[in-house]
Amino acid sequence: MAPMKAKTKKVTTARTARARHRPHLIDACIAALHLYGPSKTTVDKVVAIAGLSPGIVRFYFDSKDAMLVASLEFLASEFEQQLIVPVSAHISEPIAALNLLVDLYLGAELASTRKVSVWYSFWGEASSRQEYYDICGSRDAKFEALVYELTRRLLDHEPASPAEPDAIALGLIGTLEMLWQGFAFQTEAAIDRGAARHRMDSYLRSVFPASFGRRTASTLGLPLGDLGWHFAGRVTDLAVPGATAVVETPSDRMLVVRGSDLVLRAFANRCPIRPHALIEGPRGRPIDTLHCRTHAIAYDLNGRNLGAGVAALQPHLCITTGSLIWVSASADSPPPSATIAARVDTLTLGAPHIEDVVVEADWSVLVDLWRGHAPPTETAASWSTPGWSADRFRHLTEGEHAGLSIWLEPNQLVDIGPAGLTVTAVQPIRSGRARVRQWRYDRVDNPKQSAVLRYLLNRQFRSYLAIAASTQRGLDAQALRQNYTARNAS
Repeated sequence: MAPMKAKTKKVTTARTARARHRPHLIDACIAALHLYGPSKTTVDKVVAIAGLSPGIVRFYFDSKDAMLVASLEFLASEFEQQLIVPVSAHISEPIAALNLLVDLYLGAELASTRKVSVWYSFWGEASSRQEYYDICGSRDAKFEALVYELTRRLLDHEPASPAEPDAIALGLIGTLEMLWQGFAFQTEAAIDRGAARHRMDSYLRSVFPASFGRRTASTLGLPLGDLGWHFAGRVTDLAVPGATAVVETPSDRMLVVRGSDLVLRAFANRCPIRPHALIEGPRGRPIDTLHCRTHAIAYDLNGRNLGAGVAALQPHLCITTGSLIWVSASADSPPPSATIAARVDTLTLGAPHIEDVVVEADWSVLVDLWRGHAPPTETAASWSTPGWSADRFRHLTEGEHAGLSIWLEPNQLVDIGPAGLTVTAVQPIRSGRARVRQWRYDRVDNPKQSAVLRYLLNRQFRSYLAIAASTQRGLDAQALRQNYTARNAS
């Protein structure tokens, strides 16, 4: 019995190895096709990449051509299973389905540099073009039919649109193809998928303004939801009963109120009948009651309805850390960093100055720049734009403690340093436009120096906003060029 068990184990291991080698060879073949193209890809090059012996190929493929065809069939099957099938399952929701299609089409799984280059290498070489049509013809037909159907359904929701579904579908496919061509000529690290998605959004807004005129949370590529704690001010800002602060997050509007019992509470800042704000922010005079004058609804400072038939205001979470007030819509939000309050409470700060600035840029563009290139902070060495302002700030703060800059997801930057406390939040208004709200608390123990430092910070901050707006114009121009090229190609 013992020899039979040993033999069975050996056969199972061999089968497992063979099953593992075939996909490994296909993956190596895709890599070779990316590097050399179909005509110059050889068995020796494939097995060298795979780290296997040339003889192993005969177990799976009759010839080199069979291995190349198997690699293209793998890519075609992957495209159908990972894009056409899941998108088709949501055909009854055309906006969500088209967003999903774009995300999958431009995603790293299907649109890696090597996979895209393989598609084009087969399509571009005359000797392999027939294989491409034989293998991918039906897949291409399914994809075109899917895009056409999505286009037809979306145009049904566009008011008095004169566009033809087949023309729009052709332009959409052409725009996606142009972005893929760009991927094929870049390294994986150089691909900017966020910029590619932005270009597609610009195209979709131009042809489906009713459906894509405003980007939804699912297409922003950032963690919106209800997570995160949002800055609402300092405790001294809301010291008296009825004092209020308005906090706008990317997904909600909240209101902080100091109650008659001196307790700070947070509520949803919206009328329960129509979702307009009860109080416009960011600050208002102390109040006795909360009113919606349009619908004659009134609430006390605890959020309770003073009439009948309407529920109380939806409560949100409100906490203080040191002298700072924070609000959140979710108990799952990670707590704000204790380091922030500890550093702020070492400073003697004055009253807040709050400013709103409208920027002609997507809020996602602003956030991307903020994350990737540190905006002007209280540490001059970290300023992304060198120049007179940074040099002057560095000279005036020589010997001071280094500033602290902390990014809070999804949209806030907290700066603490020699000038005082600065909290900046970016909010979406609509696609291509955002509002930046900034709270500035200057140090009062050295007002002259603080005024000079604040001037330098504000000067640099305006420069940063100009960079964001310029970036948006550049992205829009690229999208227009892509659309123009796609239309001409069609």
